[in-house]
Amino acid sequence: MKKVLFCALNARYNHTNLAIRSLCTYAAKQLKEKQHDGKIQLCVKEWSINQPTEEIIRNIAEAFDGAEPDLLLFSVYIWNCNLTYIVSEAIKQIFPSMIIGFGGPEVSYQSEYVFQKCPAPSFIIKGEGERPVAEILEKFAEANATYKSGTAGAGDFLNVLHSVNGLFFRDGSYSGDFMPVQLNEIPFVYGNNSAFKERADIKDCIVYYESARGCPFNCAYCLSSIDKKVRTLPIERVLEEIAFFMSEGFRLIKFVDRTFNLNPAHYLKIWRYIIENHNGKTAFHFEIEARNLCRESFELLKKAPAGAIQFEIGIQSTNPETLKAVNRSPDVESIARNIRQIPKNIHVHLDLIAGLPEEDLISFGHSYDYVAALKGEQLQLGFLKVLSGAPIADTTKQAGWEFLHIPPYEVLKTPVLPYRDLLLLKDVETLTDIFYNGTDFSYTIRFITDSTSLFCFFFEFAQFINKSKGGVPLLRKTTDWFSLLAEFIPIYFSFSRNPSSVSKEFETPKYTETELQNIALSAHEFLRFDFIRRAKTSTFAPWYKRHYDKNAHAEALHKHTTVISTRLSYANSEYEEFLINPFDSPVKRQNTKILFLYAGKEQRLTQNYTTKESTSFIVL
Repeated sequence: MKKVLFCALNARYNHTNLAIRSLCTYAAKQLKEKQHDGKIQLCVKEWSINQPTEEIIRNIAEAFDGAEPDLLLFSVYIWNCNLTYIVSEAIKQIFPSMIIGFGGPEVSYQSEYVFQKCPAPSFIIKGEGERPVAEILEKFAEANATYKSGTAGAGDFLNVLHSVNGLFFRDGSYSGDFMPVQLNEIPFVYGNNSAFKERADIKDCIVYYESARGCPFNCAYCLSSIDKKVRTLPIERVLEEIAFFMSEGFRLIKFVDRTFNLNPAHYLKIWRYIIENHNGKTAFHFEIEARNLCRESFELLKKAPAGAIQFEIGIQSTNPETLKAVNRSPDVESIARNIRQIPKNIHVHLDLIAGLPEEDLISFGHSYDYVAALKGEQLQLGFLKVLSGAPIADTTKQAGWEFLHIPPYEVLKTPVLPYRDLLLLKDVETLTDIFYNGTDFSYTIRFITDSTSLFCFFFEFAQFINKSKGGVPLLRKTTDWFSLLAEFIPIYFSFSRNPSSVSKEFETPKYTETELQNIALSAHEFLRFDFIRRAKTSTFAPWYKRHYDKNAHAEALHKHTTVISTRLSYANSEYEEFLINPFDSPVKRQNTKILFLYAGKEQRLTQNYTTKESTSFIVL
């Protein structure tokens, strides 16, 4: 029996690969229909790019109880291509007669380069792989030829593959285009009916699922813009498969539909089903176009259990010229208006891309502040990647553009964004991830966002760290970040501060010296509040001045909690006094006493997108 191994090297251990599951499941169905299923043994294997290379090579060699595979198929992306080339080349050295094929977005549109870069693959699949892979395996099942090794990995069987459409070969030939399958032709790839033995920890992984393929939009930086035809699964099947995920207790399902909410008849039924049948555990993540949200969707989403539904919304820029250059709608205000209507029980993740055409440092800063003011739970600052096959690749051939010619193909400079400015944005990205996207500083950052330009604040914070600390560190204890921010706040909100030329473009309305002092004081109090709400601590840095009253702490515990053990009650609570009430809006000076009640470790939440607190507050 011939052995075929589908291989995926994921970015993280808890990621899964939908592509190889779809390819394998569809191929198994086709082989069974043509009574070839007894001739080929199929297996799916996943690794993380962080695993040792030697371990991956050995796992491949021993995939079938010690017997090496006859055919390897790799799913290739930006994040795994280099390791895929290394692993596949090593396998080819060990087993010269083994046939290896590549597929995926990283190789589909630059086959000639990939063949030059890596000697292992004998063929590369262009685009969606279900139909070509199924036909390859049918030929494989029927073949009796012996496989001969050679410099190009050629053999008698490879000559047969020239009749399979969608394949590039080392001799430069292409076998011709093909008609992709309809999604309903692909069986469900998870569960007991899948074509392979699923990994044991699948329910705790990030599981990818698609209810539609294709995208009607033309974003110049995206490979999805190549396929304008949108194909969807029947809604009855989608609901049935969602029911499976919830009944089995999966943790996080990420829909890979490029724009999920194209058709209200499709997306409203899915959201309604999730809301009405939610299991209290499974989170569903959707990439949506905010402008497409209909009025009914806002009312429906209000009924969603907290943590059940998450949105990722790509705004990318608010510069009209930039949006025009990348074929996106310049109607940013309609996007913002709908984002503001999304109820707070829905986690919202907002995306920006730095390095787009016509967007310089100042323009990007204004885009950043606009998006930050929308107050999504996360703000992702990404950098343009010039992907082979994407329309943006033509733009970047013009003078003034430079980008990495190796993965991740990230922009280095543009005609309006020099490399040094891009480095500054890298620092802003680091601070955004730590302070805005993390939950440790959320009250402080929310106040700062309301008081000044958040981009200006992070920009100058990065400058401060670079000059005084020798560079923005990538790894640092959270308590050290608190100390850095405590040191910077009074500097930033100083009446005598001399802002940089960039920061002057973002100056908020002029404050008096007294007003700035009050803002700095409030920001400091918010920082104290954030520090103490994180977790019980017995160690306070010099910047943190305690206002503690043991008698008031004991009185609050007896009044507001059931004290069974005095020791445990103190161990799981804290008392502090502040010069503001952190829950007031607008913020004003007001002495406030707060009792903090900390959840036990077993109750702490580990989901990426939860909005729940692990600490309760009682304002006394």
